[in-house]
Amino acid sequence: MKYHARACVLILAVTAFRSTSSQVRSVAPLRLHGTVALELGKNDAADAHYLFSQISGLVLAPDGRILVADLQDNSVHVFSSTGQFQFVFGQAGAGPGDLRAPCCMTLLPSGELWIEEWGNRRYSVTQLRSDRIVFMRVVPRPDNSAGFLDPVSFDPRGDVVVLVSAYTPTHGFQTVRMLDRKSTRLNSSHIT
Repeated sequence: MKYHARACVLILAVTAFRSTSSQVRSVAPLRLHGTVALELGKNDAADAHYLFSQISGLVLAPDGRILVADLQDNSVHVFSSTGQFQFVFGQAGAGPGDLRAPCCMTLLPSGELWIEEWGNRRYSVTQLRSDRIVFMRVVPRPDNSAGFLDPVSFDPRGDVVVLVSAYTPTHGFQTVRMLDRKSTRLNSSHIT
């Protein structure tokens, strides 16, 4: 269900300033100064692609396109760098190309877009193209993962890195680092 309440994605140009006085013992509050560069989403939008239910992920592609994950709509909306709707990927379900509660996304230099699906306990690995997102494969999440909205990134070699809270009977909840070395499954290791 789409809410008609105002939901916006704001892209800000931000500059941060901190006090540099040597007499200040505590860190001065971070002050953000910026301007709104682009606004997506309108509560009076005639086009449903500009209405969001629950924004759960945001990626800025190298070409300037903006990808917005909508947790409740089970989709990823793609907009041009000027905010024009281009296309949508996903629908509710568990099959190839379906999404259930998509959240964290990351775009690798290869163009692979990883979409974490909280509802399906998996990652949908897709390819971002100029006119669509193409489903490639699924990578299951570990059974003991308890995370929601886990940060997804990649290291300099292009391996996917996910920081999650995971439960083990011996150690309880611990943070683990998971790498995708072969693009087929995630392996866990404890951060030291």
